[in-house]
Amino acid sequence: MTWRKADEAAGAPPDRRASALGRQPDSSIKALLANRNFAALFVGQTMSQAGDQFVLIAALSLINQVLDSQLALAGIAMALSLPRLPLSLFAGVAVDRWNRKHLMIAADLLRGAVVLLPLLIRRPEQIWILYLTAVGLGVLTTFFEPARNAVIPNIVSEEQLFLANGMVQVSFIVGTIAGAAAAGFAVDAFGPFYAFAVDSATFAFSAAAIALVTVPKRPAQRSRATAQELWRQLKEGVHFIRFNGMLLRIMVVTAIAALGLSALMILGIGYLERDLGVGASGFGVVVAAVGVGVALGAAAVRWLVQRVSLLTLVGGCLGLVGLAIMSFTLLPYYETVVLGAVLVGIGVVIARAGLATMTQKLTPDRMRGRVESAVNMIIGVSSVGAQGASGVLGELLSAQIVFLGAGAITAAAGAAILWPHRRPRTG
Repeated sequence: MTWRKADEAAGAPPDRRASALGRQPDSSIKALLANRNFAALFVGQTMSQAGDQFVLIAALSLINQVLDSQLALAGIAMALSLPRLPLSLFAGVAVDRWNRKHLMIAADLLRGAVVLLPLLIRRPEQIWILYLTAVGLGVLTTFFEPARNAVIPNIVSEEQLFLANGMVQVSFIVGTIAGAAAAGFAVDAFGPFYAFAVDSATFAFSAAAIALVTVPKRPAQRSRATAQELWRQLKEGVHFIRFNGMLLRIMVVTAIAALGLSALMILGIGYLERDLGVGASGFGVVVAAVGVGVALGAAAVRWLVQRVSLLTLVGGCLGLVGLAIMSFTLLPYYETVVLGAVLVGIGVVIARAGLATMTQKLTPDRMRGRVESAVNMIIGVSSVGAQGASGVLGELLSAQIVFLGAGAITAAAGAAILWPHRRPRTG
């Protein structure tokens, strides 16, 4: 089944956005960034992701100064992620009912206000404000991210969709790397409270950028927002996911794809110091190598998608990521780790972009918020779970065994996404 036929089978209207919005069917990065709507979204998201690193590093620094507890540090990550569990599906209903552009702007402005709450901290016993801030950010992000992902197919042409999803992944990883580097310096130089103000400013910048985006109007929801109607729409979204076999498979693979990178980030610095005799600066080089891989992967997207089917591309890239992570154990040398980190970056950006594109293509616009919320919930839960499991298994076993297992599971996920594509037809 072609992806256009898959769109029609899922109830999506034929794609006429390129002609309606005056775009040419060009899938180059230059043409994509010439799209004013996507360029504004991309720049705003890159700035916002960089700002998030300021608040994360500031929060960890503040907790370390006041409490000096590893459990307290882990609590911040949990506070940011736990709201996804009870709220994600309900957030998806809101994304499908409300104006998605207005929802994103409101979420950004509210996050910009919430992130200033730690400025009220004056005494060590007020550290609870930091956790309240993390919960508030987690709740608002649960609404923002599915709205952003649901809007992307509305503002780019079908030919640009895969590359657009790749560039969103680039904005996340580049923003994370650049923001972490700048945040570390800023927190050391000016203190953690300065960083909260910086993050607030980046949320305001993102809201202003989104305000410049023109999103085509969607059919208005005629039903009243009663509890019974909202519950019906939630069940409708769950039913759609449950009985779409390919979408379910994609969501499971998306969750598994988060394992390898989580293990690398949690155990990487300890593995380098303990087993390879490389310090924190060496870990910085490895993180930078992931960034280089991301840039190379994004640059190769257009060339690859013209020559390889989307399923094969995603499966192959997940296999590449899995083998690269396994190489940390099979070839335990620093140079191998740096090269493997480049391959991880290449594979992750292409695989995640492909999985996001397939999810969007299999989902009609009226249902996209609920599906994207479910995907975000799965990614968030799997990432937190993988980070926790990596830490525990790394203590009980060893980093090498964890890398070997995480790499094998990631490679198996690549094979799983390929299986229905290569199964011979019968009848």
